[in-house]
Amino acid sequence: MILDKGLLLSDGQDAKANGSKVSENTIDLSVANRDIGAGEQLYAVVVIDTYTAGSNTAVTISVITSASADLSSATTIISTPAIATSAISAGRVPIVLPIPPNIITQRYLGLNYNCTTAATALTVTAFVAKDIQSNL
Repeated sequence: MILDKGLLLSDGQDAKANGSKVSENTIDLSVANRDIGAGEQLYAVVVIDTYTAGSNTAVTISVITSASADLSSATTIISTPAIATSAISAGRVPIVLPIPPNIITQRYLGLNYNCTTAATALTVTAFVAKDIQSNL
């Protein structure tokens, strides 16, 4: 898999907030309603770098779009179900979300990390990729 810096949404980002925290980077699609991937399946890939649950009980990760670069007033495209803390650990198999084609209607693309309560530690690296590693 080749990783493009322009498709990097989080790079060791602290995502342990109580509630929602958006990715530190966005992908600027230049215009709304842009068909990214041109007929190819794209994926949002999230790697858990560090995790200590603390009082947190679950994490949900969502692909979002917004008219604003800061991802305010975002629209959710797709989300994981709530992932229980017992299934989250550093170095686990990456979390992969397929990005549905022809559904992005706003200019900026990013991720939202949502902890039920603040985790003691949660850092993530996330990116958009055309291919995902399948030999894990």
